[in-house]
Amino acid sequence: MSNPKSIDDYFAIIRRRIHWIIWPALLIAFSGFAVATALPNIYRSEARILIEGQQVTETLVPTTVTSFVDQRIQSIVQQVMSRSKVLEIIKKFDLYKEQRDKLTTDALVDKFTEAIQILPISTEIKTSQSKSPSSLTIAFSLSFEARSPKKAQQVTNELASFFLAQNIEARKDTAKGTVDFLSMQVKTTKAELDQLQDQFSRFKEEHLEELPEFMNVNIQNLTRLDGELNNVNREIVSLEEQNVITRNQFAALDPYLGETKRVLTDEEQLQQLELKRAELRARYSDKHPTLRAIDKEIEIIGSTASGSKGLQNKMDRLKILEQELAQMRSKYSEQHPSVKKLVGQIEELKQEIEKQRKEMPASKQPEVTDSKEITNPAYLSMKSELERSEVRVKFLRKERQRILTEREELQNKLKTMPNVEKQYREYQMDYENAKNRLNELQQKLQVAKIAEGMEEGQLAEKFTLIEPPYLPEEPDKPNRKAILLIGIVLGIGVGFGLGFFREYLDHSIRTPEEVEQYAGYPVLAVIPKIASPKEVRKRRNRIIGVSVAALVVPAAGLAIFHYYVMDLYVFYYRLARFLAERYYTSF
Repeated sequence: MSNPKSIDDYFAIIRRRIHWIIWPALLIAFSGFAVATALPNIYRSEARILIEGQQVTETLVPTTVTSFVDQRIQSIVQQVMSRSKVLEIIKKFDLYKEQRDKLTTDALVDKFTEAIQILPISTEIKTSQSKSPSSLTIAFSLSFEARSPKKAQQVTNELASFFLAQNIEARKDTAKGTVDFLSMQVKTTKAELDQLQDQFSRFKEEHLEELPEFMNVNIQNLTRLDGELNNVNREIVSLEEQNVITRNQFAALDPYLGETKRVLTDEEQLQQLELKRAELRARYSDKHPTLRAIDKEIEIIGSTASGSKGLQNKMDRLKILEQELAQMRSKYSEQHPSVKKLVGQIEELKQEIEKQRKEMPASKQPEVTDSKEITNPAYLSMKSELERSEVRVKFLRKERQRILTEREELQNKLKTMPNVEKQYREYQMDYENAKNRLNELQQKLQVAKIAEGMEEGQLAEKFTLIEPPYLPEEPDKPNRKAILLIGIVLGIGVGFGLGFFREYLDHSIRTPEEVEQYAGYPVLAVIPKIASPKEVRKRRNRIIGVSVAALVVPAAGLAIFHYYVMDLYVFYYRLARFLAERYYTSF
C-alpha cells in the first residue's frame, strides 16, 4: 500500500514532468490564440421597430386586418427569407464575395438567413376581459451579421425598410381585398334580392286575392254573396209564384172582349175549349157526351197547334234574347265575349224559325198579333206585367248563376289560401333575409371602405422605426477573450493531466521510502548522484548551444523575411493593424 503524497511530492512530480506540462499547455494556449486571432470579425447591426396601435379607436372604425402582429411579422419574415429575395439582397450588397464561388446557392441562402435575427419585445398587460396578465408584443428588434460593419448596417436598413413597406402593403392589400370581397357580395346579394323581388311580385300578381291580407275580404265577399244568393232565390221564388197566379188570371181573360170579327188562332181556340171543359166538368161527369165532344175537339186542335206552338215558343225566346242583347249592349261593347255569344244565339234562333216557317203550311203558322188588335185593356196590362216578370226571372236566374260561380271561385280561393300563405311566407322570409343580409353587407362595406381609407392614410396600426440601424464599432463575434481564456485553462488542464498521467505510467523507484516499501528492508545510507567534470561540460555546452540557436535562428529568420519577403516595419504595421482589428488594442 502506497503512502499518501505530500506537497513536496507533488512539486517533485511537477519538476520531473515539467516538459509534459509546459509544452502541451503552451501549444493549446497558442492554438487558442491562433484560433481567436484567425476568426474573422462578425459585426452586428440592429434596428428596433415599434408597433404603434390604431390612432382611431376601434369602437368608431373597426379594423379589417384581424391577424395578430406576430403572425404578420412571421409572414414578412418568410417573404424576406424567400430564395428570390435573399439572392436579390446578396447581389445588391455584394455579400459573401469570397465564398460565392465555393458555396452553392442553397448554402448562400442558408448562410444569409442564419445571419438574420428577429426578436419580439413583449410586455405583460392586464385587461378587463382577463384576470391574469397576458403577453403583448409592442416592438421587435431586427439585426443582421456581416464581416463588414457597413454592409451589416446597409442590409439591416434594407430589411427594416422592407418590413415597414411590406406591413403597409399587406394591410392595404387586406383592406382592399376586404372591400373587393364585400363589394362582390353586395352585388351578388343585390341581384339575388332583385330576382326574389321579381318572383315575389309575380307570385302576388298570380295569387292576388289568395294572399293572407285578403282573407277577411274574401270572407266578407263570401258572406255578401250568400246574402245576395238568398235574396235572389227568394225573389225568384216570389216572382215564379206571382207568375203562376198571373198566368191563371191571364188565361181567364178574353183579349178580344166585344170583338167577333177576328178569327181565333188554334192556341186561343184550345185555350177557350179548355176553359169550357173545366166549367162542364163542374156539372157533368167525364163520360158525358158534351165533355167527350169537347175532349175530341181539343185533341184535334192540339195536334194541329203543336207545331205552331213550338214555333211560337221560339219566337217568344227570340224576343227575350233580343231584350237581353239590348241590356248587354248598354253595358258592354260589341267585342265583349258575352255580346258576341248572344248575337250568335240570336242568329242561330232566327235561322231555325225561318226554316220551320218554310216547312209549315201558311194556315198553321202562328200569327204575329198586334197589340192594336187586342181590345181588352186588362189583357194587355196583365200580358205586359207577365212579360216583365218573366224577363226579371230570367235575369235573376242568370244573376244567381253568376253569384254561384263567383261563390265557387271564392270557396276555391279560401281552400287554396293556406298553401298560398305558406308559399307567401316563404317568399317573404327569403326576401326579408336577403334584404337584411344586403343591409348588413352594405354597412360592412361602408366600414371596410372607411378602414381602407384609414390604412391608406396610415392611421391604423403600423410599424415605426424608433431606432435605425447603427454602424457597429466593435465586432459582435467572436468573443476572443473567452477563446483565449478557454485556451489557457484548457492548456493548463491538459498539461497537468498529461504530466500526472506520465507519472502514473512510470514505475521507477526514486526515494528511500519506496525502496523500503518494495524491498522490505530498512535503508542504511543514501549515495547522492555525483556529476563528473565531463558531464558538467556537456551540460554547459548544451545550454550554450540551445541559447545561441534560440537567438541566431530567429534573427536569421527575421533578416531573411525582411530582405526577401516584406519589410519588417511594414509587417509590424500590418500585424499591429490586424491585431488591433481583432483585439481592439493599440500596439
